[in-house]
Amino acid sequence: MKKLIGTLLALLTLCFAPLYAQSDSSYGYYKQWYIGKDGGIPFGVSSFSSFGSGPNKVGWSAGMYGGYFFNSAFAVEAYMLTGRVKQTTQSQYRFFWLSSDGACYFHRPSDVESWSYGNLKTDVKIQVYGVRGNINLLGFFDATKESRWIIGVLPQIALVGTKATLRTIDTNEKVRKHDTQWHLGVGGNLSAIYKLSPHWSIGLYSGITYLTGKSIDSTPAFASRDNYIWENGIRVNLVFGRRQNLVKTAEKELKLVENWLHEKPIEEVKETMVNPVDGEKEVVIVAEFPAIVFPPNSVMVEHDQAHTVNRIVRYLKRHPHTRIEIVGYANDAATTEQNQRRALQRAQAVERQLVIANIDADLITTTSAQTNDGQKNCVIIETVP
Repeated sequence: MKKLIGTLLALLTLCFAPLYAQSDSSYGYYKQWYIGKDGGIPFGVSSFSSFGSGPNKVGWSAGMYGGYFFNSAFAVEAYMLTGRVKQTTQSQYRFFWLSSDGACYFHRPSDVESWSYGNLKTDVKIQVYGVRGNINLLGFFDATKESRWIIGVLPQIALVGTKATLRTIDTNEKVRKHDTQWHLGVGGNLSAIYKLSPHWSIGLYSGITYLTGKSIDSTPAFASRDNYIWENGIRVNLVFGRRQNLVKTAEKELKLVENWLHEKPIEEVKETMVNPVDGEKEVVIVAEFPAIVFPPNSVMVEHDQAHTVNRIVRYLKRHPHTRIEIVGYANDAATTEQNQRRALQRAQAVERQLVIANIDADLITTTSAQTNDGQKNCVIIETVP
């Protein structure tokens, strides 16, 4: 019957291991693919500007991207977006005139049809195709690389297409419709992203892309002309689970099942002890609990030690009045004081596991052993008569 139950547990482990891996509580990204959507409000500055003197409507943008996290600090992604930029004339240019042949005049020309810059607005369709780095500043530090926050710097280079349509402000008459102009775009974003879960995150970004070539709005260039798009918006990321985690999780769960199937009971031995009250010798039965091993520099009970903890829990529940002392050991720190502190933290970690399993905390004491006791990086549990 025991083997049958173990076989069923193994099958369930294989079925649900992928779901288990997806719920990994780690918030660090390492060798993982991700995709996302972003959208925002772009502002264009050129001969015309989104901050111009005339009435103007806010533009919009929406895009998609996909990338790869090499580690917690660095990723590379490809992206594309589309949108519209709305602009009106800058105050210093509102006295200029745009002629039907595309020339710019300081005074209104008498021989060609023309329109005052102060009465013009532009509607620019944009399309962007590019690549960018994604540098997480918090990922460079051990204390923050597993943080829920990503503070990102995203340098980028892109091919940017702009297609401008000019209209009058008062009558909305179409003045000129230009063909698509292509630019090389160079710039970058700053972002603040919060991880809602190990695989979902959302945040804000702001960035500038400087454009080469003709102006965004396809109007004659002025001597002091800028030519860039400033965008602010929201990013939503989906980070895929690591395939190697699925395999490792399944292996760990199967190992636990195997350990349970071949589990040996806690051994009990007779020991002769001296009663501290009357000095009489008496024979007592004590349990020989297995050691709980810790990897170097760790104070957390590892997943592969869970079966050992479970064996101890089952014994203590069968003997609910057993008093125990949990003794921690460490020899992997730089100084004796650090070893003592780490040993006590290991003992307290095991105590927490037992209390969570409903073992009476009043029956447990914890301590750290002297470093010359011969044990290394483990916790020993002893019966207290």
